[in-house]
Amino acid sequence: MKTTLTIALLTFASGTLFPADPPIFELRSVAEAPTSTTKPYSLPQRDGTAETLNLESGVLLDHMAVKSAAVSNDFQGKRVILIKLTDAGSKRFGEITKRYVSKRIGIVIAGKLLVAPVVMEPIYNGTVQISGDFTEKEASDLAAKLNKKP
Repeated sequence: MKTTLTIALLTFASGTLFPADPPIFELRSVAEAPTSTTKPYSLPQRDGTAETLNLESGVLLDHMAVKSAAVSNDFQGKRVILIKLTDAGSKRFGEITKRYVSKRIGIVIAGKLLVAPVVMEPIYNGTVQISGDFTEKEASDLAAKLNKKP
């Protein structure tokens, strides 16, 4: 009887009455066109417009692969987020980037598409660099979100 009650409570808690927070970090493939397995995401552009990209529903890599995140500056002095992956995450990221050379992958943070770069070559060093026009607060907040373990 206790097991049944526990299952019932878990089912109730996962229902729409208590919606879950979006995942902190997801890597998803970008589809060429909308399909039944894609979801449209808006990618803000620097000129104030937005590009609509269709991301596959399957997650290629998630927050479990993130070891740490920190704010840094690139060679031009712009703020970047450096994400260090776990050993397993590094291996998986290398496999993903090898498979997606010349294709776009979307980096979704807390349910929002942040960037969708074209993979130029396989990346095996276990570090992901996210660049953008981040303010100091935006960069710090983003790194803090990525360092937060659910």
